[in-house]
Amino acid sequence: MINHIKRWVTFICVCMALLASSCLCIGTADANNDIMRIDGQCKFSPGDNPLWSSQDYDDTTWSPATISESLQRQGLYTENGMGWYRVRFTPAERLKDAQLSVFLGRIGDADEVFLNGMKIGGEGVIGEKFIEATQVERLYMIPEHLLKGNGDNLLAVRILNTYTKGGLFDSPILLGDYRTLLVQKMKREVMMKRTETVFFTIFSLLFLFSVFLYVKGVREREYLVFGALVFLYGITYFFESLTFYELNLKTYTVQRIIFALMAILPAGFLLFATSLYREKHGLLSMCALYVSIVLSILFLFITNSLLYQILYCAWFPLLCVIVGVIFHSSIKAYRKRIRESGVIMLGIAGLFGGTVFIFCEIVGMISISNRYDDVLSTVVTPFFCLCVVSVVGIRFVRMWKSNKMLSERMLLVQEKERKRIARDLHDVVGQPLYTIKLYLEMMNAGIKAGTHTGEDMVKTITSEVLSAIKELNNVVMNLRPSFLEDMDIGNVLQWYGNSFQEKTGITVNVYRDKAQAEIGKKTKEGIFRVCQEALSNIFKHAGATSADVFLKREGNYFVLIVSDNGKGFDPSILTKHRKGLGLDIMKERVGIMGGTIKISGSAGSGTSITVNVPIK
Repeated sequence: MINHIKRWVTFICVCMALLASSCLCIGTADANNDIMRIDGQCKFSPGDNPLWSSQDYDDTTWSPATISESLQRQGLYTENGMGWYRVRFTPAERLKDAQLSVFLGRIGDADEVFLNGMKIGGEGVIGEKFIEATQVERLYMIPEHLLKGNGDNLLAVRILNTYTKGGLFDSPILLGDYRTLLVQKMKREVMMKRTETVFFTIFSLLFLFSVFLYVKGVREREYLVFGALVFLYGITYFFESLTFYELNLKTYTVQRIIFALMAILPAGFLLFATSLYREKHGLLSMCALYVSIVLSILFLFITNSLLYQILYCAWFPLLCVIVGVIFHSSIKAYRKRIRESGVIMLGIAGLFGGTVFIFCEIVGMISISNRYDDVLSTVVTPFFCLCVVSVVGIRFVRMWKSNKMLSERMLLVQEKERKRIARDLHDVVGQPLYTIKLYLEMMNAGIKAGTHTGEDMVKTITSEVLSAIKELNNVVMNLRPSFLEDMDIGNVLQWYGNSFQEKTGITVNVYRDKAQAEIGKKTKEGIFRVCQEALSNIFKHAGATSADVFLKREGNYFVLIVSDNGKGFDPSILTKHRKGLGLDIMKERVGIMGGTIKISGSAGSGTSITVNVPIK
């Protein structure tokens, strides 16, 4: 298992390195004679006023702003999500014959761009029908008649920012030949689309893997939740991608769906963790889930950017709570020897550390290059997701090995059962039939000799036949009790306890509560077989005179406890090499039901087996 973990960790690191390198390849335009930087003094003001696009407007009171850094990093903030940039420039002489355009890089989140008071372009939608376009690099062609070749020009950028990394955060403003800037833009877009394709392919394969498991009958809760989580995350990622935006499919309704999905995804990770660890939801966990659902519904229907910002401020602390709950559950699971929880903790540590780092960078506590900021923002969440995927992979490999070992053991058990059934049939059926044969021969000989008519032998033969039928019924009932489908599990265990006591002389006391009506057929049979095996072990190995069977319901689990007053043993001495106690079979049966088994006891004080099986 350690080797498997090492391989998965190596895989994660390689994927992160490739992703980071691809992000670093997405840079700004290279220096070129056909391109000039607009290095004029840029100013910013929160709010919204159509007059701010005018060249004659007095902006002396506006705050100075740095291009290629987010508003949040500079301590600048919008008003109701709205704000304006203004920058003045004079085109270089070398560009007088070029077909000019302006390159602004990515803008958070939607924009409208004006040159000398006239709109020349925009991406996304500003207003109540807001559509985000953060992933799109802005390149707008400049109409020749709007540009003052030898004079002062004003470039005004109206932006709508709904969350972190707002404004002109990606690139310096570049003025240059349209074809030259377009080539540079297309190179970066190709790289970004390749990254998106890789991610979406991974999501698709993982979802198909989950479907494959379901079709093949592997319907454990963690795999179903994982499949749903991958589907939702993949859809969210695709809706937010540059590829989807360029298909002109991103509408106001789709934008609302994106917000709702982003709000509910952390709750999906929480559900996956609790399913993985077979853990009940605590009060804090349930509250986080319900709040996530409420926020998701609100995100789906809000139309005001200010309300969205308020909801985002509420969602971020909720995310921190969910991360904390998952981390706490992972620690408890690790203590229970669920080793893959360590990989989850690694992913959470990366997610939390990256989130804190980005927060500190936003508020100005630290400052890093924007390109490396992109790497961090792009890698943190996928790193956590890959950790989750690795856990599913580890769990699947373990399940596959367990099923393979179980199949081998079941073949041995089946062969053993065949021999036992053959022995029982020989003893229960063969011997009575042989006796009946002898009685029939004696009766025939007496009739021929005229010593008796045979009537006196009929009663004896009839008694032997009835006895054989009774014994044969007992054999069949032990193989497959037909009343398992008609009786509750408590009565079944009571019947078997009485039968076991009659055969072995070991007193069996059965205690059960009344909350067993909803138990499923497979669970009922599994509990019965585990109890059978436990009592059989008591008879073979314990040297006990009495045994107690407890069956009760605790929350969403059925609890079966089988204890005895025998010689006992130290459970710590059990190893994977020790066989013959029937414990492996019980563990496999309990594992198939999605439950847990615990063996306790000590030498001289008996043994107790506790089984927890989830209600299905």
